Amino acid sequence: CCPALVSLSSRFGRALVLRVCLGGATLSSLLIAASGSTAGIVTGRFCAGVFAASVPVAQAAATDIVSGPQTARALSRVSAANQAGVVVGPAASALLIALFASCGVAPPLRLRCAFAASAVLSLAVLVASVLPGGRRNAESVAAAAAREGAGG
Repeated sequence: CCPALVSLSSRFGRALVLRVCLGGATLSSLLIAASGSTAGIVTGRFCAGVFAASVPVAQAAATDIVSGPQTARALSRVSAANQAGVVVGPAASALLIALFASCGVAPPLRLRCAFAASAVLSLAVLVASVLPGGRRNAESVAAAAAREGAGG
């Protein structure tokens, strides 16, 4: 999936492909949350894996924004953000499940609620990225990160 997504992002734009991947991640989480079967969960996880292939697209976007010695730093930041998600995601899920338990949510529904919360967060980021000024804000953040990389 990765080479295909990078190729598509070169043709249609990195931001569009990243947004499609974020939308896919949202739908994958909703599918898992709503699934009543193992097959549904496996399908949702498969879709989540396909859309997680957006990391190379983000790396390509970073190399589009910065050049020279700052490229390594930009790629390191993309990688660090990805790895932070791998660590923070399960921890946040555990905290959410504990919160749902304290609110009286039935045990079989707690994990579903955690996936639904993940979908809501993904959808909020997606909506923020397409609102007027969302693209400019993203470009400003990327430019500031590039300048910071150049300065230190």
